[in-house]
Amino acid sequence: MSFKETVDRIKNLEVQGAENVAIEAVKSLKEVVKDSKSKNMSGILADLHHAKNLLFLTRPTEPCMRNSLNYVMHDLDYDDPIELTKAICLKVDEVIERFDKNQRIIAQIGSKKIGNGTVVFTHCHSSTILEVLKQAKKQNKKFEVHNTETRPLYQGRITAREIAKLGIPVTHFVDAAARFA
Repeated sequence: MSFKETVDRIKNLEVQGAENVAIEAVKSLKEVVKDSKSKNMSGILADLHHAKNLLFLTRPTEPCMRNSLNYVMHDLDYDDPIELTKAICLKVDEVIERFDKNQRIIAQIGSKKIGNGTVVFTHCHSSTILEVLKQAKKQNKKFEVHNTETRPLYQGRITAREIAKLGIPVTHFVDAAARFA
């Protein structure tokens, strides 16, 4: 996928969940560094910084993406463009690996907190929370989820559909009725 396609997908909310947004954003830096027409360090770094700034603009209030991009872009003191490319690719892979590992750990621990008869409340969209719910469902726990629509972009509706696909009972509330959820 091209960098521009990734930017558009993030901006248009086709990528949901802070972790997924961060992963797509850092993965796109690999494409930028590999596709850079610049042959010198300053040009490649300029391409990377421009890409980072464009990604920041897609979701101005998304700290997970910002932190992940800043991590990848930190300490890029290389003299050779090939070494820089390798370093970016390694850092991107490291970020993705950490997200995967941490999500598994959180799902394992979080699913233990859900007991039979529990009502879980969600707001917005979180791929990590979906993993927690999947894990609890695999453990044959009987619980339900209440969630809100999350205006103005209605990410909660996406979450409700995904929860329902898992076979978990879900009740969807308008944001104004959150106190009743």
